[in-house]
Amino acid sequence: MKTVPCFSIAKPIQGVATVIAMTFFAASSAEAASRYLVKLKPQVQTLAAVSHLQLMGAQVVDEIPELGIVITDQKVAPSFAEYVEENALWYTTDIAANDEGLSKMTAQVRAKIQEGWNIFTGSRDVIVGVVDTGIDFNHPDLIANIYSNPREIADDGIDNDGNGFVDDVHGWNFASNKADPMDDNMHGTHVSGIIGAEGNNGIGIAGVNWKVRLMPLKFLTAQGSGTTDAAAKAIIYGVNNGAKILNNSWGGGPASKVLEDAIRYASDRGVLFLAAAGNSSANVDSKTFYPSGYNLPNIISVGSTENYGKLSKFSNYGGIGVHLAAPGTDVYSTVPGAAYKKLSGTSMAAPVVTGAAALLWGYKPNLSMMELKNALINGVTAYAGYEGKIASGGEIDIERVLAQTDGGFQIWPGRMSVAVGSTLQMTAYRAPSSVQWSVVDGTLAKVDANGLVTAIKEGTTTVQAVSGGQTVRSSSLKLVQKPSSSGPGCSRTSSQFPLASAETASHLFGMLLPYFVGVGFQIRARRKKDRV
Repeated sequence: MKTVPCFSIAKPIQGVATVIAMTFFAASSAEAASRYLVKLKPQVQTLAAVSHLQLMGAQVVDEIPELGIVITDQKVAPSFAEYVEENALWYTTDIAANDEGLSKMTAQVRAKIQEGWNIFTGSRDVIVGVVDTGIDFNHPDLIANIYSNPREIADDGIDNDGNGFVDDVHGWNFASNKADPMDDNMHGTHVSGIIGAEGNNGIGIAGVNWKVRLMPLKFLTAQGSGTTDAAAKAIIYGVNNGAKILNNSWGGGPASKVLEDAIRYASDRGVLFLAAAGNSSANVDSKTFYPSGYNLPNIISVGSTENYGKLSKFSNYGGIGVHLAAPGTDVYSTVPGAAYKKLSGTSMAAPVVTGAAALLWGYKPNLSMMELKNALINGVTAYAGYEGKIASGGEIDIERVLAQTDGGFQIWPGRMSVAVGSTLQMTAYRAPSSVQWSVVDGTLAKVDANGLVTAIKEGTTTVQAVSGGQTVRSSSLKLVQKPSSSGPGCSRTSSQFPLASAETASHLFGMLLPYFVGVGFQIRARRKKDRV
């Protein structure tokens, strides 16, 4: 195993200044998955923690300083840890490719992509982090829209911008800890083309955005799997280096506090997190799928459609847990080697919505993260077939997403299902003055002065906002009781290891699914029940 150069941990954990020098290794996914993530309690000095862990027989091999995490090579449960968890594996959320043809962008057309282009075609002021298998940044349909770090000089062996990463001109490869995030699978390149293949260039396809900046954040290997620590680092890097939107077409691991903390880190800094809902044909309200299932304000969970008003057969669903749907069956996009293919999966649906988010933020750059999220949810076309399966009741309509922002005072979202006991943050858009919020039936829900709705009991009501003498109401707020969850890792005692479940083991050993890689074939074991 190759040893990479030493690095210094100079950033304080929870405000305690300490400096440690250590050597860590670039590990394979299997090796990295055998590591353990230790969250230190506040005010615990990292240097002291490392010494104690060594006495317990564990070596600290890496860290995530932004989250106060040290990574060990042995299973330990020290008293100075808030929690300890195994470094789980995560997977892409696509399914098998099928034959490609000419003029195959019929899926994107259903999202009103062409009508949206009549309003706006994109902006390179918007950086989208693609947390995936990397990107073929030499693809002729992507090269003009690849993120380039203006403060870094390529191949000089120096960390020019002082961000802790040497020669990170086009993002970073967290799967093998190097500056080359080239796609060695094809999944990330396909996702990237959906978001932002260059438009109007006379070749190939056009992404939802003709112009955008795609930041490769590679944490998934050539086999399409990656570890929790690599995912968390990729998310944090994207946030710290200017990405305002993160696309996450992967999932299937157990509940992870480390990953949840990383997504919260993004949320606290105004970064939107688009996530695939998963491909198990399962109700995520009763069986949570991660990372789309974390209850964090910046997450949008996206299901897949195969036709207008019809979910893809493989798509997960949830009347509470899946926010909206987007085309994900037979989506034609870029793959490595200047090529194009059709793929299907919630992996393909999520970047349609990510593309819409980037398009809207370029069109209306002053929107807040929550305004952006609610505008996307509000800008759907509703279908009866989604009742009880999609929280917004609809699928993305890119023309509507953009056009609604040119109107006057509105509150978003206008239609939504909320679990009893949980909250929904409403947005008052273009309110002429301060807003007074209220709920028409106060026995069902309450709303605070900032538009945060709390569901009290089952029923249907409306939210009302008054500003400058104008009154605006949402069309429908449905409050429903969430089924008992049976998803993996839903609860865990602090500082204890989660028990390995049969489902988690199946991700590691039992999956069976044919998967195409580049222009050749590669077989990956994957169980159909949990194919992701």
